[in-house]
Formats: sequence, structure tokens, C-alpha cells
Amino acid sequence: MKGQLIRLKHCLASPVLNYEGLSRNVTAVGFQEEGKWMFTGGEDCSARIWDLRSRNLQCQRIFQVSAPVNCVCLHPNQAELIVGDQSGVIHIWDLKTDHNEQLIPEAEASVESLAVDAGGWHIAAVNNKGRCYIWSLSGGVGEEPTRLNPHHRLEAHKRQALCCAFSPDSS
Repeated sequence: MKGQLIRLKHCLASPVLNYEGLSRNVTAVGFQEEGKWMFTGGEDCSARIWDLRSRNLQCQRIFQVSAPVNCVCLHPNQAELIVGDQSGVIHIWDLKTDHNEQLIPEAEASVESLAVDAGGWHIAAVNNKGRCYIWSLSGGVGEEPTRLNPHHRLEAHKRQALCCAFSPDSS
């Protein structure tokens, strides 16, 4: 369309809000679908939940792991965080029960990125060796934990893979 223009003006140089309490770099940020809370992951070896409705801007929950966190994604059921760390472990943190499951797709390969398809049927992960792993998911309803079933492994890149994602139709 000819003549259409979008202008962005008045960008603020200072943050609107500042969340305190992190000692290292933040490597992942995401939001609950209704905007009630956000999650972060970071080099401090933790994933955190921040209540956006609270005025005190404090961390509400912490999930500690043994290596710096590279990536975090929220399952579409809004009740599980999937956390990937530099030691190669994928953690599934059940936010309702505080229980977690661990999976190591490949020893000594850092998990660089994670994605869950929109329907919650599959999870993908890529690592620093260029490999992509895909699992089908089952369970995750009510009190039943989500289970990962190996589906596919492929050599996606010759070297480090940085990001993975599903198409909107989960293909």
C-alpha cells in the first residue's frame, strides 16, 4: 500500500519497571498468556517467576538448577516451564506441584533453545553441536505430569544451533 507509514516516537531512555534481585545476566524472558506473571532464566543457574500484578516487583518463585540457564519456554497448558541449561539438561518444572523431571538428550552438549508447539503435542530442542531433538508429549492434564517420548533426532547444523521454533500449525 503506497503512502502508508508507521512512525515510532518518544522512545524512553529509562525502563518503565526494573526487577531487582538477579546477580547475573538474564538469558530468557517470557509471559503467561493472560499477563499475570512473567518468567526469566539466567546465568545465575535459575528460572524465576515474577508476579506482574504485585506492586513490590519481587521474585515469587525460584527453580534452581546446577548450570547456567540458556532457555526457558512455557508449555501451552500454562502450568509447566521447560528449562534448558548449559550442562545439557532439560528440566520440566511443574508449577502446580513444584515437581520436576529431567532429561539429558546428549551428554556434554549445551541446550541452546527449546520450543513447544502451540498445541502442546511436541517439544524441540537444539544444542551447541548442531543437533535437533523432537519429542512427542503425553500427559500434562490435571495432576498427571507431562511425559516426553523420543520422536526424532536430526543433524540440523554442522556447528552450534542457536534457536528452534515450530510453525503456527505445529508442522
